[in-house]
Amino acid sequence: MSLMVKQSAFKNFDRSEVFDDEGNVRWYIKRERIALGYNINVYNLENNKVASILQRVTSFNPRFDITVDGKKFATINKVTTMFKPKYEIEGVTWQLDGDFYMHNFKVYSQFGGLVMSQHKQWFTWGDTFIIDYSKQSDELYCLCVALALDAADANSYRFIH
Repeated sequence: MSLMVKQSAFKNFDRSEVFDDEGNVRWYIKRERIALGYNINVYNLENNKVASILQRVTSFNPRFDITVDGKKFATINKVTTMFKPKYEIEGVTWQLDGDFYMHNFKVYSQFGGLVMSQHKQWFTWGDTFIIDYSKQSDELYCLCVALALDAADANSYRFIH
């Protein structure tokens, strides 16, 4: 199963659509700048907010709290390293691995199974990312992790601007 996140080439738009593998709109993403950080909300087709990603501005490195259905799911932390970005996820038994500069990464469960992978689709109008996931029940969580990782990338302005 997969999702396709498309961002307009025009950065002024604050709303993006997320499509399923059949090309149907599955989710809507709305971004807003708040004080010193960002808030990203995910809405279902009935326009009900189902998840939010809120930047914590009280820490040196980017930290994003993910809330799904009103309950905190996880926190994404960017870890300072010398040569390439590294991220940690707190609150769940998932581990992140991949080439974040090239927008290709995988998320594994603590027990070794692949939860999701993401890759960038090159040569498209605006940025397009494909999120592949294994369990239908993890779809919204996987989308939120991908959005939080994108927002945590301090050198990127894909979904948050």
